[in-house]
Amino acid sequence: MIESCKSFSMCDTKLSLLSVMDNETLITSHFNNNKKLLDTEENYDVKIQIGVEFDVKELHAHSSILYIQCPFFRNALTNLTKENGYYILQISNISERIFKPILK
Repeated sequence: MIESCKSFSMCDTKLSLLSVMDNETLITSHFNNNKKLLDTEENYDVKIQIGVEFDVKELHAHSSILYIQCPFFRNALTNLTKENGYYILQISNISERIFKPILK
């Protein structure tokens, strides 16, 4: 019980801080949080295989973020079913160098 109250208090403090932030800071913070998720690869549920036959790279992402931020991914994820707990999305004819910034 004490732990949940402590957590609620911490969340309340974070919400108060967010209400003071200006829009630019909030957008930057949101961008940085998405980048952290991509970089840490924790709790991802999408495996994106990009490239062509001999040069395929696998990137990891979160379906909820992809779904909400991009109509292309929303459509792709809607038409996929999970395999072993992951959506597998294959995209050819694009390099990791070009595609990775799209995810960020």
